[in-house]
Amino acid sequence: MVGLGAVLVTGMGISPISGASEPHGPEAMTTVRRAITVPLRHVPRPLRPALHVRDAVLGPIRESGGRYVWAGASLSAADCSGLVSVAQSLAMGQAPHRLGDTRSLLAGQWPGAIPGASPDDRFVIGVSPSHMVAMVDGVRLESKSRGMPYLIGPQAASPWDRQFTRQYHIDPALLTNL
Repeated sequence: MVGLGAVLVTGMGISPISGASEPHGPEAMTTVRRAITVPLRHVPRPLRPALHVRDAVLGPIRESGGRYVWAGASLSAADCSGLVSVAQSLAMGQAPHRLGDTRSLLAGQWPGAIPGASPDDRFVIGVSPSHMVAMVDGVRLESKSRGMPYLIGPQAASPWDRQFTRQYHIDPALLTNL
């Protein structure tokens, strides 16, 4: 019996019980068989398309219709650090919650924040002592002033804007939706 990944080769007049001196006529080619194992290339099939951090974060924030509310940290109401917290929580596959504020980030006490950032980082934070913004997969996100809707896209400030004294990126290992 031939297992998966094997190919039957007929002919050549050679079998486990035959010698090389047997006739090589058509009758030998139809009766003699030898199995040669050939490894099959394994091609994984995706179960479903990968969910991008951008979709996991920005979709719920866009749909929320949220606005700036001082000390808020929810989809519907957040200050600048609250919105960055909500975005990072969503990117880590968690329910929206506050992770800190501008002072805690600048003091190195923001979970998963690594000093320094590049435009290629998946989740970037720009911060000063009085304000912060995020950039998720290249899309800017900001909660700017009282009553104003969240800014998403080019109208939001860049983390590299001069008003921000430092940039951080979130450890990619924490971003469960990559």
